[in-house]
Amino acid sequence: MQLSKHRVPAFALLELASAVSLTSADTGVSNLAAQTLRLIAIAERQPDVPINPALTEEERVSRHAVYEKIGAPRTVITGQFYLFILLY
Repeated sequence: MQLSKHRVPAFALLELASAVSLTSADTGVSNLAAQTLRLIAIAERQPDVPINPALTEEERVSRHAVYEKIGAPRTVITGQFYLFILLY
């Protein structure tokens, strides 16, 4: 893996794009974004993964729990409701 101080990591860009896509009016797009966030949370918990220094351990655990919940295979929530969950 190449790391550069001048580039934004791909996971950060993917997370941002997925978070924005959660509010899509298209249910398929919202569900795919939620599943992507869940997979990001799973990937970030793997051993030997670099830790984001911008987040505390408490924030990281909380974020992963939310991503797991909204990306759960049996959860069906569409569009604007995702935004409500993330903000409150």
